[in-house]
Amino acid sequence: MKQIFALVGCLAMLFVACENGDQHLNPTSKLEVTSSSVINVGADECSGEITYKIITPVEGAELKAEVDVDWISNIACGESVTFSVAANTTSQSRVGKITLTYDTDSIAVSVMQSSATGGSGETSLKITSERNMNFTAVGGSGKILYTIEDNVDELLPDATPSAAWITDISVEAESIDFKVEKNSSTSKRTGSIDVTFEGQKVTVKVIQAGAANELELVASSKNVRVGEPLSFTVIFNAEDVTAESKIYDYNTHEEVSNPITYDQMGEYVYYAQYNGKRSRVLTINVVPAATPDFVADTEPDNFNFNHRTLIINHTGVNCPNCPGMKKMLKEMSEDPYYNGSINIIYSHSYNSSGMCYSADNSIFESYFKEVCKKSYMPFSGYPSATFNLQHDFCAGTTTVKSQTDVVRKDIAEAAVSIASVIDGDNLIISAELKTSVTQSYRIAVWMLEDGITESQSGATESWMNEHHDVIRYSLTPISSSDISGLDWGYLLANETSRKVFELPMKSNASWNVDNMKFIVVLSAPSKEHDNKYEVVYTTMCEIGQNRPIEYK
Repeated sequence: MKQIFALVGCLAMLFVACENGDQHLNPTSKLEVTSSSVINVGADECSGEITYKIITPVEGAELKAEVDVDWISNIACGESVTFSVAANTTSQSRVGKITLTYDTDSIAVSVMQSSATGGSGETSLKITSERNMNFTAVGGSGKILYTIEDNVDELLPDATPSAAWITDISVEAESIDFKVEKNSSTSKRTGSIDVTFEGQKVTVKVIQAGAANELELVASSKNVRVGEPLSFTVIFNAEDVTAESKIYDYNTHEEVSNPITYDQMGEYVYYAQYNGKRSRVLTINVVPAATPDFVADTEPDNFNFNHRTLIINHTGVNCPNCPGMKKMLKEMSEDPYYNGSINIIYSHSYNSSGMCYSADNSIFESYFKEVCKKSYMPFSGYPSATFNLQHDFCAGTTTVKSQTDVVRKDIAEAAVSIASVIDGDNLIISAELKTSVTQSYRIAVWMLEDGITESQSGATESWMNEHHDVIRYSLTPISSSDISGLDWGYLLANETSRKVFELPMKSNASWNVDNMKFIVVLSAPSKEHDNKYEVVYTTMCEIGQNRPIEYK
């Protein structure tokens, strides 16, 4: 909840200097923060202070202090701005923002508070298998995989079930075996196993379907690699009737073997028959043999995803005014208040003669010029910054920070985890989408390159001649009217969905593939923008690496 405090009147020169705040100052500034723009505090309850001075007094103007988190309170404006910080009892560090406003000037100060553990909140006990384990009504055996860092005495954790139907717990080094009894009830039931080690606890949820008075066809996996066996199970009334059943290909109505191994990719649909009954269809996706494993979700019940605004800097090495924007974005990326809530990429479209230019960048330019053409800030010059996919305000150097604040969100409504691998001329991505709301989604994948050395016109510092996060090309379809990529489909709230994408890589003699990575852009229809697709979540990933969901 936001809290606003004001100091009425005209303040002339009130300050207690700690650090130079010139990064906030321009020739027309009325307000200057003289202490640091980032204040670091410990986990304990404490107080803080921001020092400032009024450069140009304005008659009747008020100094206001606005805070965006409830753990910063008791703000008082006087010769300095003082505030209280509540103790952080969680295992995660946190950041809040105090914005000082005087007349038309605003300056944000970040408050960084350490976690209760003084670190990142990571524990030495980690579950490496799925945290949600699903069973049919028949029941069966389960296995939890875990690791314990620095376990020099090779001690074993404790594993305690929450329900009597979770039985036969056996703890071994790096694994915990258990059994789930048959569920004769028609109701689904949920239990858990608490894994504890030296005061640390991780909970694994066990979910079992209820007995159904209809024939069910289930498979060992809905996504299977070429060359891997897949096994089917047929269930009726909580009984395994596989041995008395037959399984058919839905398209040919021919009986198939069980287990079955595939020699080519594709989507396959099956049904089962038993004692005159026929099951619903089951769809199996057969993916390339090189497909990486999906990233395990360490927080399956968490739907508070971190939101990162997508900022595209439209620029060029022959643009003499572009270094100013580049410097501003660098400062934002190093500011703790912004660096966890933005992803910045660079589209070199100013001219076609530079090394950083590529044909796809001109498509990005055309797309955003169309999006922004009706705004009072259209895309009409360089440098320019655009936000997400539909936000129609095209910012310049002096407005990029304020517009980032306008589109900033604390929580994303959906997120996606990524595992990637190169297979020949293709990039294969295993992606899991997790949503807190019911809606459709699209996914885009764009290749980026780091470490391009090319002289930047107007550069005032040597680092400006090094170019990173440069858009090379889009792996998913783009046009001047749509860059949102591939259709994922319609998901219900609190649902997860897995897909595998095999995307063809492009080559160019001037590109350094070893310095390439990619950004994934997840979007959904926005009521604010006539149900056109707007960015929901963005994540960057190195080629061949994994990227888990980023929780808030």
